[in-house]
Amino acid sequence: MDTLTGVRILVVDDSDINREVAQRLLTEEGAVVSLAEHGEKAVNWVARFRDEVDIVLMDVQMPHMDGIEATRQIHALEGCAELPVIAVTADAFVARDEHAPAAEFAEYLAKPLDPDELFRVVNRWTNERPSITQVSRPKPDRNPQSALPGLDVESGLKTWRDSAVYRQYLVRFAREHGNAARQIHQASDIAQVRERAHKIKGVAANLALPDVAEAASRIEAEAANDSLRARNLRELARALRRALRSIELYTKTSPRERQPQPDADPQRLEPLLREAYSAFDSDDPSEVEPVLQRLRGRLSPETLEPLTLALEDFDFATGRQRTIAMAGDLGIAIEDD
Repeated sequence: MDTLTGVRILVVDDSDINREVAQRLLTEEGAVVSLAEHGEKAVNWVARFRDEVDIVLMDVQMPHMDGIEATRQIHALEGCAELPVIAVTADAFVARDEHAPAAEFAEYLAKPLDPDELFRVVNRWTNERPSITQVSRPKPDRNPQSALPGLDVESGLKTWRDSAVYRQYLVRFAREHGNAARQIHQASDIAQVRERAHKIKGVAANLALPDVAEAASRIEAEAANDSLRARNLRELARALRRALRSIELYTKTSPRERQPQPDADPQRLEPLLREAYSAFDSDDPSEVEPVLQRLRGRLSPETLEPLTLALEDFDFATGRQRTIAMAGDLGIAIEDD
């Protein structure tokens, strides 16, 4: 029996993966789900379709307009003062203490979403629908592979409830967020650091990647105090590396695009290795990544891994030394200044 048949729900989150997690869970229980990617769009949607929504699930931290301001504006719309808005946040207890009176959230849900609790909360705020004590369980996974560093498959399937779909979204995470540490390092200001860390924390939590979520959470907390230590970026890079390897094992496919067959011709490699050395010497990851991308077409992943790890750890001095060593193995002399 569907527990939410006919309930009309607006889900608001800046992460497409987070939106799709909620949409999948809710529609499987019979709800009619609409989506908005930030607070401003949510306000505009409710203003236009007030009679087509029973409850709003609102992420708290989003760009453009956050969930707190969006909730205030929604409740200020004609006929919307009593519309229940449920805050969805990775920091539910902290957020409840800080923002509940001002934002007028009806209740708080923690990320990652627990299906049982999600359905109970939605039922509670959508008028005398039957209470539930148990919801459908995840489809069994024939190969749960519980011992995968940084990937909690059992917890992930409690949320996703379908191992094939879960695998699909893990591969998508690897493709879209595998370079998250580098993207945070390249952020234009500390506010963008916090925004990017918050997003990766939420997505990783929903996909049951606890080490990535924890490392991103530390960066977010540090950025809230207007600081960022290289050590925390390195920890995030290492957590991502573990998670990507476990995702590859669990999904039985490489999460990154397959590379061309390697061509280790020293004459063709020499200019690229010299360029890699100069890029590492700039201490700028945006200079290094394009060179490594071109090297991936010439060298096997195993051969290139020392340079890739140096970049992911933001260890540019080691990257220079490893480039010299790699060149030496190929009979190419590169001088270290």
